[in-house]
Amino acid sequence: MSELEIGKRTATTDQLVGYTTVSRLEFVFDPVRSVCDLSLRLENPSNGKAVALTLNEVANLKLKEFGGGLTQLLYLVVEDVRESQLDRINFRMRDVERETFECHYRRLEISDVL
Repeated sequence: MSELEIGKRTATTDQLVGYTTVSRLEFVFDPVRSVCDLSLRLENPSNGKAVALTLNEVANLKLKEFGGGLTQLLYLVVEDVRESQLDRINFRMRDVERETFECHYRRLEISDVL
C-alpha cells in the first residue's frame, strides 16, 4: 500500500477471494434514511458458489468500464478507514487489480447464496 492508503485490510478481504464474477449490482436510495445501499452478488467460477453483499450507507461509488458483458472484480480489498474520521464511513472496498470498482460504506452484510 502507498502512503496515501491509510486503511488497514480486514478479514473480509480473505472471505471474498475467488468471488470475481458480478452477476448482480443494485444501487438503491432509501428516502426514509436518506442513504444509499449497494447490493452485489459475486460468483466463484471455479466452484459455482456465490455470495450476496449488502453495503449500507454507500458513498463515493466509482465504477469504471463496468458492464456490457461479463464483469469481474478480480481482487477486492476491504479496508478499515475509521481512522480517517469520515462522516458515517467505516470501510472502503475496491478492486485493486483493474481499478473498476471502489466505494466507501458504513456496514457490510455477507451471506451465502443457496
